[in-house]
Amino acid sequence: MKMVIAILSDLYHETRLLRMVETLQQDGWQITLVSAGSASGEHPFQGVEFIPLRLKPRRRLKRYYFAFMWQLFRLSRQLEADCFLAVDPPALFPLALRRRCRPLIYDSREFFTEMGTVVKRPLIRQFWYRLERFGIRRANGWMTVCAGIERELRQLYGVNPGQVIRNTARAQTPLTSNYLRRHFNLPPEQTILLYQGGLWSAYDFTPLNEAMLQLPQAVLIYLGDGPLLEGMQQWVAQEQAADRILFHPRVVPQQLPEITASADIGVILIPPAGKSYWYLLPNKLFEFIQARLPLLVSDFPELMDVVTEYAIGTGVDPTDSEAILIALRHLVTAAGQGDFDAGLDRAARELTWEQEETSFRNFVRQQCV
Repeated sequence: MKMVIAILSDLYHETRLLRMVETLQQDGWQITLVSAGSASGEHPFQGVEFIPLRLKPRRRLKRYYFAFMWQLFRLSRQLEADCFLAVDPPALFPLALRRRCRPLIYDSREFFTEMGTVVKRPLIRQFWYRLERFGIRRANGWMTVCAGIERELRQLYGVNPGQVIRNTARAQTPLTSNYLRRHFNLPPEQTILLYQGGLWSAYDFTPLNEAMLQLPQAVLIYLGDGPLLEGMQQWVAQEQAADRILFHPRVVPQQLPEITASADIGVILIPPAGKSYWYLLPNKLFEFIQARLPLLVSDFPELMDVVTEYAIGTGVDPTDSEAILIALRHLVTAAGQGDFDAGLDRAARELTWEQEETSFRNFVRQQCV
């Protein structure tokens, strides 16, 4: 059995897709990945055929999207497979146009028409709405990352219920790691707060950074890269906060467990820039849980459901630096007393990819076999 998976985004960051591909390979699927970028570029996927679409650098994002969709549409005439999987609307629309790209599964990893870069631009928003509506209605089945987005897309497009496949991480035993303290030469008494993931233009970390200036017993480390990185580094230099706010280059997913486990608290503070972020339930949440890190999260419903159910942290308005400071002081104290340990152990046992992949396997069999 052969599956073609089409995706626009950088494969370096694709931990969700990596887990899916590994599960499919265990079930005997041969995987072909169609993506932007170079076949020689660094990415974590093993044992897959990789078809790169030759796109120019992202000087004009609109042209980049159109070039990807046009090249994928043309390539689809040559693709032969037992099943096709499209990730997000840029990959869905070209494959949905071709009848030969069947059966077709759609993976909606964002509430695409409610993303921060789209929601305030009505013409672009309407464009993606029409493309996604066309594609999702022609797909054999669709899945998404959380119950909130599943409900919204089902109502928005009038389609059958989708399958929720959360971004859970693989189960791991608690690791003992000193990586970040050693890498940055940090004293043992200083609490390490860790943000890991992309530093995207729709995010605003200023309130968090301002709170850190008033928390001398802790240090904040950003693990990742993105359009905001250079500006954030300049801000830190201007505020003379290089001892409070540090930056670590991105790493491949296989390196994350050791690095994540060497922190003390996981931070997921994303601003409310559209419903896509309102329903945020990212990979990093479950990676922090597997590392047994107490959590400081934006007080959004999907995040708060997990944090509250397992009593593993606290939520706060991500735009309020004073509220963030108060929450951090409480969290540092409570974490030091082990208040979250029992909840984190239970969450780490129950919220795993090994649990989630059963639903994923069954869903793929229903659509493709």
